[in-house]
Amino acid sequence: MKLRLVARVEARVPAPVAVLAVFEGSRTLSPVLEPLQAQLGDSVAAFLKSGAFKGESGEVRELTPGDGKFERVLIFGLGKKDKLTADALRKLAGNAQRRMDGAKIPKYASYLGASVDGVKGVGLDAATVYETIAEGMLLGGYQYRGYKTDKAPQRVDEAVLFVPRAHADAAKRGQIIAEGTLYARDLINSPANYMTPSDLADAAARMARNHGVKVTVWNRQRIERERMHLLLGVSRGSVEEPRFVVMEYGKPVKGKGPLVFVGKGITFDSGGISIKPAANMEQMKYDMSGAAAVVGAMMNVARLQLKGHFVGLFAASENMPGGKATKPGDVHNSRDGKTVEIINTDAEGRLILADALSYAKEFKPSAVVDNATLTGACVIALGHAIGAMGNDAALMDRVRAAAEYSGERLWELPMWDEYADGLKSAVADLRNVTGGRGAGTISAAKFLEKFTDYPWVHLDIAGAAWEDKDSGYRPRGAAGAAVRVFTKLADGWFR
Repeated sequence: MKLRLVARVEARVPAPVAVLAVFEGSRTLSPVLEPLQAQLGDSVAAFLKSGAFKGESGEVRELTPGDGKFERVLIFGLGKKDKLTADALRKLAGNAQRRMDGAKIPKYASYLGASVDGVKGVGLDAATVYETIAEGMLLGGYQYRGYKTDKAPQRVDEAVLFVPRAHADAAKRGQIIAEGTLYARDLINSPANYMTPSDLADAAARMARNHGVKVTVWNRQRIERERMHLLLGVSRGSVEEPRFVVMEYGKPVKGKGPLVFVGKGITFDSGGISIKPAANMEQMKYDMSGAAAVVGAMMNVARLQLKGHFVGLFAASENMPGGKATKPGDVHNSRDGKTVEIINTDAEGRLILADALSYAKEFKPSAVVDNATLTGACVIALGHAIGAMGNDAALMDRVRAAAEYSGERLWELPMWDEYADGLKSAVADLRNVTGGRGAGTISAAKFLEKFTDYPWVHLDIAGAAWEDKDSGYRPRGAAGAAVRVFTKLADGWFR
């Protein structure tokens, strides 16, 4: 879908449908929309004045004015002014977009931002309003067709968004952020036979070259030279070779190391010898969502031309039960020299992340944030929310603020030392899982912590990375989780 910005609210837009919104209890349009009244028709103003539309959150009414320039006018309720959030606007824009797609409207005009702009008592600045509306429209309009051979159903070809010139940059920023997320969604939704470790590395390299990001892709031989034996161990059961990808953007800032993003890139996870049940195993193509989030975030950082030094790292591998696959009880070395006993081969994500986190030390980072679809335990504990753990309170606060702005639900879990007790091994320095079932998400983070010596936060996105049904601006399938969190964190990091 093409998103086109227009600067004058009264500009004639050749679209059959207009979308706008009003707050709860309001019987008039936003002051910014007053010049549009002639195009809407008197019947729209009369309808609002009647009080028949309450403006409650979730309320929608479709009008066919007859006396205006639009065939149809959709009015959405914004709810109470003091309750409006940036994410509520994203969801509203996403819902409106999906409604237009469902109605097979080829073109429509959105005045959602103007419906909020200029209204007294709203706690959001105008730039945020237009940014999040643009973001929600594009995120909500996403569709992955993949390898279907039938003709795609008719959907919106072009959406026109009114944005005053003073806030055009904000809307374009929202568009860029959304497009980085959509790129990640495409990578994640791709079938695993079309998104092998080398395919994922190639996609990252194409993105990097297109947007001025320095990129290096390591093959198996380089990975061996770098002593990443945990990554190599995970990949042993597959005919597909592993890859390790390093992306860099920007210039060093005096006195401050780079901000580093790390992702898990298991392009298909069978569980290895500790094989998973067959039910829903086809979804295990999304086990590289962490790596995809790093690619999408680095794309956003480059397109937004953020100041500072940013690094994106991910390890990519399949986890398969081949004849050479790692067996439960095997011991592998790691990049930083710690030996690890493999108790469960389905706890492979922490292994490849451990080597990646160890390599992050080479950059002397100011902070490292990793993200991974790491544990089923996180889904049980938090549902669709992100579990957050780390070793630095100040960094955690900044990640939490970025998540709140981005509309990604995040909850911090405790990192008490005793959660690492079960990682002690009789034959190696560590074992990759504890002996019990309790606190599996936290014990995984405690394992990762052993490979860090810098401010660090780990995001377990297992529950947030995949949607089973359409919801707001998150359509069914890959959510592109953490891309926008990373982008927001990066935006303010070097200021």
